[in-house]
Amino acid sequence: MQVCKLKYWCQNSMSRPTSGAVILLAVKDSGGLSLYACRSLIQQIPDRDKTYIDDLLMDLVLRSKNFPDEIFQQLSNLSVGPIVTDAVGWVQPGEIPIEKAYPEFSRCI
Repeated sequence: MQVCKLKYWCQNSMSRPTSGAVILLAVKDSGGLSLYACRSLIQQIPDRDKTYIDDLLMDLVLRSKNFPDEIFQQLSNLSVGPIVTDAVGWVQPGEIPIEKAYPEFSRCI
């Protein structure tokens, strides 16, 4: 299965986009695409971006059900905006459940 880690990057920050906190995991396997959000997501995002991030997550969850490959590809290549791609990699199925590998993340429904 493929895992894409996405970070929040404060647009007004002088730091590089790679310095933000990982807030979203996209996991693609034979069953489709699953999204996992960091439980402390709200504390990590400034008020000015919360509505945008909430709307974006709802949209991603809805579209990932019908277009999992396309959404994963988009998420794997984000380089501008408040959410940017941190890393994309492969994990062997059954190696370790996502919930155990990333206990601070919960599956988005």
